[in-house]
Amino acid sequence: LFLLRFGLIGVGVALLLGTIASNICHLIYFSLGLGKKSAASNESGQTESFSGQSTMAIHAGLKDMLVPYGIDNFTAENLTNGSSTHSFLIRYGKNDTKVLRIYGEKSKTREQVQQEIDFMRYLNERGVPVPHIVPNSYDQYVTTHSVSGMPRHYVLMAFEPGTHPEEYTAKLIKQMAQQQAAIHIHGAAFAKTQRRYRGNRKPRRSDLLLGLTPTGY
Repeated sequence: LFLLRFGLIGVGVALLLGTIASNICHLIYFSLGLGKKSAASNESGQTESFSGQSTMAIHAGLKDMLVPYGIDNFTAENLTNGSSTHSFLIRYGKNDTKVLRIYGEKSKTREQVQQEIDFMRYLNERGVPVPHIVPNSYDQYVTTHSVSGMPRHYVLMAFEPGTHPEEYTAKLIKQMAQQQAAIHIHGAAFAKTQRRYRGNRKPRRSDLLLGLTPTGY
């Protein structure tokens, strides 16, 4: 409706109004205590196997993956995984702890993973609290290893200790919104430096729409 009536500017206004409405709903939701974490939720490591392999096979595969980082004697805990990644908490040495993130077989190309890491490092350099990415022995931030004949891309990052809040207060929501706004603003600046990832493709309508979306507040 906004597009038909006001054109692309109307779409930008609609997106802005939608963002404001969403933030208001979240504020009301959490202010009423509905955002308390369920005691029954499982935030600990899961027993779900990696690619259907046994625990011994998983450990052997992780050992090969950690060779480029000089890590040999370690323990691994399977963390809550995303839809396209597997994450393991790696403990080694005296008190060293890292997180190994393994991307799905067909989820992202190596170039796409590298772009994601470049953005994380870009945010870190500008004071946004994101995990530090650990380079391998080849001074690369993305490593590739063959698992069951398929190349799997993965990264190793610092473990940032912390706890999940029991409830989301108005103060916490404001802090989250400020951090999200900072990420959006830096993201817009970072995107302008990424022409090498877009190649020579022609501008699309979505590129114009992104220029009208809110970048923070």
